[in-house]
Amino acid sequence: MNIGFLAAYPIWSVTMIAIDILVIWALTVHGHEIADQRNGEGLT
Repeated sequence: MNIGFLAAYPIWSVTMIAIDILVIWALTVHGHEIADQRNGEGLT
């Protein structure tokens, strides 16, 4: 969706794509921590 607006709003689109990539990276790296907390294993 962000790529569709790239020509109209280039700075906003690039910013949103960068934020999307950052969120995907954070979920990939720290996703197991969230799963551990849901299972009660992360409580120390």
